Amino acid sequence: MMKAMTTWIGWKPNWQIRLMKIMNWSFLNQIPYKEVDHETIILPEWVYHQNYERKVLPQELYVPSRY
Repeated sequence: MMKAMTTWIGWKPNWQIRLMKIMNWSFLNQIPYKEVDHETIILPEWVYHQNYERKVLPQELYVPSRY
């Protein structure tokens, strides 16, 4: 029904946007959010390698341009 009420150019009226925000808000309020305990992350020192050269990826790893 919501899709049928969308206009031909693809935007939704303000009341539909407001309704979607209220639905999202009510759904997200059901999830208990709290801080998660975790270990402190320690990164190693950055090292510059002058001779580093990134390899070219094989063609089959690229996503086709139509996507």
